[in-house]
Formats: sequence, C-alpha cells, structure tokens
Amino acid sequence: MKYKEYLGSVNYNDEDEILYGKVEYIRSLISYEGQDVESLRASFHEAVDDYLELCQLKGIEPEKPFKGSFNIRPGTELHRRAAYAAIEQGINLNQLVTEALEQYLR
Repeated sequence: MKYKEYLGSVNYNDEDEILYGKVEYIRSLISYEGQDVESLRASFHEAVDDYLELCQLKGIEPEKPFKGSFNIRPGTELHRRAAYAAIEQGINLNQLVTEALEQYLR
C-alpha cells in the first residue's frame, strides 16, 4: 500500500484472522491492522498521519523512505570491473550504477 510517500506491507495472521502490516523502508516501527482490506488501508493511513503529527509535535524530521542512496556489496571482482568500466567511460562509480539500474528497470 502507498500513502504520502510511505509504503506499507500487507500480511495475514490465520490464527487471529486479521490483516496486519508495517511501514517499510524506515527505522521507526509503525504498524497497523484491520479485519478487511478497507479497514487495513484506513488503519495504515491513520498510523502514517499519527506518525507525522507526532514528529511535528516533537519538532523532529520524519523519516523518509528511499533517501536516494544505498549501500551495495557486489563482491571484490564485480566492484573492480565496475570501477574500471566507470573510468573507461569517464564517469564515477555512482553514475555507472545509476545508469545500470535505469537500464535494468526499463
């Protein structure tokens, strides 16, 4: 689910017969639950709104998913090959990886 730049997971607990989830890609734990899709979505929206309101009251910046940077661990050989390819193309490693991701996700 998506709401105000936040992504939420959807899971089902068969024992309790409830849907539940949490906001993904941030460190803060923001969870929600519902009996059906409609109530789960409403609970998700309420949880995000409550989080944003709490951040505002405390004067802190809310966490945002996907800040635009992430660490990868491709291994020594792939790292070396990528670095050499970047040098040959006259770009930095970040640009090489960004271009590769753009091509892959087309």
